[in-house]
Amino acid sequence: MDFKLDSWLTREKIRISLKSEKTKSKLSYIKASILALLFGITLGIIIIFANGYNGIGYFFELFKVSFSTWKVGSGQSDLDRMMNHFSSYIILALGLAMAFKLGLFNIGGSGQAVLGAGLSIILVAEMEQSTGISFETVGGTYILVIFIIFVFSAALTSALAGVLKVFFNIHEVVTTVMMNWTIWYFVRWILTTSPKFMNMNQETKAFNHQWLTIGGNQWILGIILATICVGVVFFALSFTTFGYKYNVVGKQQDAAKYAGINNKSFVIIATAISGALIGIAAFIYYISIEKKLSYAQNDIPTFGFDGISIALVAFNNIFGIIPISFLWAVIKSSATAATGNSDFNGLSNEAASLMFGAVIYGAAIYSVFYRFVPIQKLKFKLYQNIDFKTRIEIDKNIAIINDYKNQISLIKLEKREAIKNYKKNPDIEIQSKASKNDFLGWKEILCLPYNDKISILKGKINSSKILNKILWDEGYKTYLQNGLKGVKNWKVKNDNLILGTTLDELTEYVIERDHKISQSKKDFKKFLKVSEKMNDSKLDDAILKQNAKQKFGIEDAEKDLADQTKLINTDYKDLLLTAKERRNEEIKSARQEASIAGEKSVIAYKKVIKVNNENYRALLDSVKKEYEIIESWEKQKLEEIKIKFDSKISESKDSSDEIKILKSQYKDSVIKIKAESFNKKMEVKY
Repeated sequence: MDFKLDSWLTREKIRISLKSEKTKSKLSYIKASILALLFGITLGIIIIFANGYNGIGYFFELFKVSFSTWKVGSGQSDLDRMMNHFSSYIILALGLAMAFKLGLFNIGGSGQAVLGAGLSIILVAEMEQSTGISFETVGGTYILVIFIIFVFSAALTSALAGVLKVFFNIHEVVTTVMMNWTIWYFVRWILTTSPKFMNMNQETKAFNHQWLTIGGNQWILGIILATICVGVVFFALSFTTFGYKYNVVGKQQDAAKYAGINNKSFVIIATAISGALIGIAAFIYYISIEKKLSYAQNDIPTFGFDGISIALVAFNNIFGIIPISFLWAVIKSSATAATGNSDFNGLSNEAASLMFGAVIYGAAIYSVFYRFVPIQKLKFKLYQNIDFKTRIEIDKNIAIINDYKNQISLIKLEKREAIKNYKKNPDIEIQSKASKNDFLGWKEILCLPYNDKISILKGKINSSKILNKILWDEGYKTYLQNGLKGVKNWKVKNDNLILGTTLDELTEYVIERDHKISQSKKDFKKFLKVSEKMNDSKLDDAILKQNAKQKFGIEDAEKDLADQTKLINTDYKDLLLTAKERRNEEIKSARQEASIAGEKSVIAYKKVIKVNNENYRALLDSVKKEYEIIESWEKQKLEEIKIKFDSKISESKDSSDEIKILKSQYKDSVIKIKAESFNKKMEVKY
């Protein structure tokens, strides 16, 4: 049994999956993300080169610095900072993506993070005052409470934006942006009113990153939280009823409404979940990276905005967020530290930060790269160069568009003349009309009829342009479905049809095989239970007989019982062995039958594919011969009109106007012949 039915099925299904439109769509998103990042990185490298330093060397220095484990005492290494950035960015982008999936733009991440940090500072400072234990020490005792404060404060703040949207129709962007500054100044007002919250230089007392240390490791907790968040969100969205409803509401709100899903509740839930995840990210960020709030300047922290770029570049894909967060973490955590290298000593911190800004800028125009399909555009351009039939229609519309534009120019000229004439001789009728309208002056009233005509003509121009696009699209579709392209598409379609039929057959064999195996195992288990009962019954009978013999004083009763028990057990074991062998044989037979049937189907499939390929080659040759005949006809016709054109040119007696007319006629004739030739090619039967 050499043929592996399951392996063949799996391999073909994977191949089909890789060629599917769904996979192509996902690959388009991946392509857009990669190109957006490459554009941003390239732009950042150019900025570093413009400052007189090696941009490529600086970029690689970022990674080198990021993985440095050197640190002083209980401080943080560059690796610690980078990994904490990494985990916080994953969770932050995940929270924003959850909102974006529902079409909600939560721009309030910074405010939601600041609120958690401010409330936590107040809690720890109060505990410091009441216990007499230092701020850096006492906070570790309440780390779980601090975590809850971060999560719930962010969730409630974010959910408030959802409530305002649902019940008062206030857009979440306006709400969350206003909340950012409201929270920022509110927290500032509370913290700056008492010295117990603040240190010198307008900075709050600092959190201790050691609060999150596990076994001497300062970043492992962040990675654990990020892994849990990604896993929970993926499971919830992919394998639960909630996730299904969530996706339906995100993609088709009207359909979700008609299906009985409460859209309003999902908006509030989405904003709450988004806020909760932002709170977890802020917990990691403020405890292990930022550690304090600074009010030396009135600039709100940008942490919440960093996640927007990550989520957008990842197209809100849960797993796409991870590598992009890693790149963001490397650049963000090491952009300034990398200037410590002797090769980049003179590079300013601002220039280093510009590299991160360049990457964000690249991320902001990710949609441009999604639409960047040069090969498809090139194919379409090549088609446009040969479809003269559609081009004739397009040229007619272009002529109409140009005529409309000329009419607009004339109307504008008439309008200017009318204004000029009115200034010289004010029209009494115009003045009376103007006096009836307090909002329009004489000039506006005078221009109204001209502007109306221009608007109508512009509408006709737009309609003609749309018609041109439709003509090209329909023509391209016809081009792909007919002629040589049609033969190739016919082959692909037939191949897929043959493969689909074969896969259906093989799937039936697998189902039948699995049913037989399952039934055989069930029968064996049933037989096992019955046999055990029968064996136990025989043993019980033997014991009863032995007891009876002992009662009547028959000698060797125990020996007879032992012999009989051994015989019963031996028979039972033999019977069990036979049943196992029968079960194994049935399973083996079922697998062999399925494998043989599958192998026959695959052999038949390969034969049909071979025949299909032969038919394809025959059809291709037939169509090519038809093309050759058509091209020969086209060549002959073009030569004929070229001879006629040359003859008329020689008879024109160097009249420039006549030559111009003849050239125009010759060009139109060439286009008509090429259009007819293209039309004949599209009509070739196969």
